[in-house]
Amino acid sequence: MKVKRLFMVFAEACNHAWVKKLDLSKVDFGKGKRMILKGGRLDTKYNITVPDTNFQWKASVNSA
Repeated sequence: MKVKRLFMVFAEACNHAWVKKLDLSKVDFGKGKRMILKGGRLDTKYNITVPDTNFQWKASVNSA
């Protein structure tokens, strides 16, 4: 379940166009919160704690 959630967090951070076409109600993300890294930020949509590098991630993607 962590992989599905993490994949979606990064896909949305990269603004992939195909994300809008997905029917997320058909995807089993499991229940409860998951953690990739202690001390990160909680993505409330997918209930997963990820490193707090959202600004840096978007900046590096946009500069490429």
